[in-house]
Amino acid sequence: MNIYTMSSSGDCPRAIAAPMLGYEPIAETEHGTQLLRHASRHEQLVADYLTEDGYILIDGGLCGKCLERGVKRYGIHVEFETILIKVIGHLDRRIKVGDDLYPLEIKSLGRFTFDKFKRYRFEAFPGYAGQIALYMKAENKPSFYAVCNRDTGELLKLSIPYNGEIVQLQGFQGIESPVDPEDIIDKLHLVELSIRDGKLPETTYDEKDNRCRYCRVKYLCLETKEDKEIPDLTLPNLLEAADLFKEGKEYERLAEERIEQAKQVFLNHAQTEPKFRVGNVSVIYRGERTRNYLSEPELKKLVAEEIIQKAYRESKPYPDISIRILKEG
Repeated sequence: MNIYTMSSSGDCPRAIAAPMLGYEPIAETEHGTQLLRHASRHEQLVADYLTEDGYILIDGGLCGKCLERGVKRYGIHVEFETILIKVIGHLDRRIKVGDDLYPLEIKSLGRFTFDKFKRYRFEAFPGYAGQIALYMKAENKPSFYAVCNRDTGELLKLSIPYNGEIVQLQGFQGIESPVDPEDIIDKLHLVELSIRDGKLPETTYDEKDNRCRYCRVKYLCLETKEDKEIPDLTLPNLLEAADLFKEGKEYERLAEERIEQAKQVFLNHAQTEPKFRVGNVSVIYRGERTRNYLSEPELKKLVAEEIIQKAYRESKPYPDISIRILKEG
């Protein structure tokens, strides 16, 4: 019976099946490893904050069951079986409410990723949704979720219901269940059947989906005829640069989106109060305006070509490099 992990259950079917069919994942970069290590340490810091606030947490430490089969994992071991597969997970903590214990998942996110989670919750993070859904199925209980912005210290504390049951805990906000665990199990069953047939499941690549951006087998989705003719390098410094570039582009997209949202709020207020300062931000509204620009086609109608050529100036040399995030071919 194949073993599936709860932490990867929210991934796309192809990403789950690929390693089990022998496809080698892209090597983890030093930058990625360091970021994961830092996030894990920060999760402990969040646990410490919760303990200081009076919550009682239970830590699992090193998992003895997994160590017996040669796998080093930390956390509280939980598992269940279906007619086709075995599913294993490791809770970050358990949290005590009254005389009972409930699953607690802790996430430590960078500023932009945290803001995205705060705004869209699990809708934008299906990987997290699948993981917590299976944790609750394994425990047959509602769960708690703590998400921290490791740049500012802001902490979201959520209470997630299971089978209609929700547990109230002071300081935690109740939300709807992110996904039905039976839907995740159905997906894993389809993955298992594909594996038994020796085939990769179908999938759709989306560069805006974090699961695709950070997937370590995405080369299975990205290769086009043109891309296959370009050498695929795996030098650690280049892999790290690729991760930084994609992360930077995501930050850029999120920053532009947030700036545009703020501009609209400021503009709406500035219709009645054209000048104001707020939160160390200065806003001055000067009404609508237009810009003049030179139309080259119209200029050519009025001025001889040789005169126009004399007006052109050559810039200093600059690198002509094209960098793009590949889409599905």
